[in-house]
Amino acid sequence: MFPLLFFLYRKDVGLRRFFPKSLLDSVKAKTLRKLIQQTFKQFANMNDDQSILMFLEILAPVYRFDKECFKCALGLSWVIQVELAIGPEEGISYLTDKGSTPTHLANFTQVQTIGYSVMEDKERKGMLQLNVAGAAEPLTVTTPSLTTAENMADLIDGYCRLVNGATQSFIIRPQKGTSPPTPPTHTHTHTHTVSKTYQEVPVYVHCVA
Repeated sequence: MFPLLFFLYRKDVGLRRFFPKSLLDSVKAKTLRKLIQQTFKQFANMNDDQSILMFLEILAPVYRFDKECFKCALGLSWVIQVELAIGPEEGISYLTDKGSTPTHLANFTQVQTIGYSVMEDKERKGMLQLNVAGAAEPLTVTTPSLTTAENMADLIDGYCRLVNGATQSFIIRPQKGTSPPTPPTHTHTHTHTVSKTYQEVPVYVHCVA
């Protein structure tokens, strides 16, 4: 069955859609067919979920699909251009350029509540605020729009719920004409002890379009 499928793919679709030209030029078709067949046998008994997880494991070293970056300017002066990175390895960090080492701002386990709102300015920018355990002031992020702030809040909230084993959202959603809601109480799979003496300088991150 496999030799027939291989022949049909090579004839109708073309192997260049799946393999680089350098490989096709250097490896004989018969040898390549055997290599592909051996690879298929390794995954033949996997179910759908296992196949998806294997694909993601193979893809991860090539493309960081689990990290999302936002172009930003760090500080109130809008001078230092950075990228705000959100992902399982970086937590919440920023980079000054693509080749730089991320500067860590907070872990998802440190985030206590997440809030967002629209700023009262002409451009109607959005604002995201994270209450971080041990920090003297909230971590504030200004975004190009309220939609961007809401999307970032949902992304961070997903990671926070995952790493803390919480079922309730960390987001305090804005309500017009009402006082700020009481921060939610979360049930975690493990507890964290935070020193009261720990202080952190407040950080303001301004995102630009």
